[in-house]
Amino acid sequence: NTSYTDYINSLRVEEAKVIIRNPESEKFTLIAIGLEVGFNSKSAFNNAFKKYTGFTPSEFKKNKN
Repeated sequence: NTSYTDYINSLRVEEAKVIIRNPESEKFTLIAIGLEVGFNSKSAFNNAFKKYTGFTPSEFKKNKN
């Protein structure tokens, strides 16, 4: 019961979470990670990340949930 866009964005967010948790990802900015997983802008990445996790990417990175 989700749209195609919501489904794709949820997969992108899950991939971003995997990358953020990886200790080697410290050398990448959050926007670089967002672009790598397929988002076209920082705001689109932040909005989708918050929608699916309840955290902003920077909050998530700080806590490594």
